[in-house]
Amino acid sequence: MISDSITAAFRKGVLEHILNSRPKIALYTKAASLDAGTERYTPENEVIGDGYQSGGLELGKGVILSTPEGDYALVFHSPVWSSATVKARGALIYTADDQGRAIRVIDFGKEVVSTNGPFTVKLAGADEGGILAI
Repeated sequence: MISDSITAAFRKGVLEHILNSRPKIALYTKAASLDAGTERYTPENEVIGDGYQSGGLELGKGVILSTPEGDYALVFHSPVWSSATVKARGALIYTADDQGRAIRVIDFGKEVVSTNGPFTVKLAGADEGGILAI
């Protein structure tokens, strides 16, 4: 039997490529225009504040997990700016080593404020499809 499908090896390889390109997460103000059409990281309307550097944080070591649906999910620990004074409406996950290609836009649903304290972006876990599931 032959079935028309994208192979598991290819899907897993795409996620491995993303892992190897050192993904980062940057925070943005409510003035930012980020959506599914966003192609690359941009400093335009990125937050500015103590404890936050332009370009954001590297997400660190991620893992690729199988989902119950037979997909693969890319999962990272939630990033934390330990002592930040910022106001952000959303975030952009992008590849640091691959021309800043946008991976995922996150809308917080409201402005989130941190005053000289930790600012955490809760990323989706494996049961929620991670930051990307294919």
